Amino acid sequence: MKTIIMLTDFSENADHAAKTAAKVAPQLKADILLYNTYYDHPILPTYAGGPWVVEEFVFRKDESTAKLSQLAIQLRHVMAGIS
Repeated sequence: MKTIIMLTDFSENADHAAKTAAKVAPQLKADILLYNTYYDHPILPTYAGGPWVVEEFVFRKDESTAKLSQLAIQLRHVMAGIS
């Protein structure tokens, strides 16, 4: 089985590309692999306002995971033909 790698930054253009890939995937008999990156570093000591705390980076990870889950649900609906 083929796999379509769908990179996303959760922008409007990336969402449109993901939904287009979801429409094409069944015709190609392909799976979709969603991919998003975020910078995961506990402390940035040279930041002008002082070091960033770890919680902000944990928040970014949690936010990215939540958005990927939400996008995966939307793409499943597109692939199933549900509005």
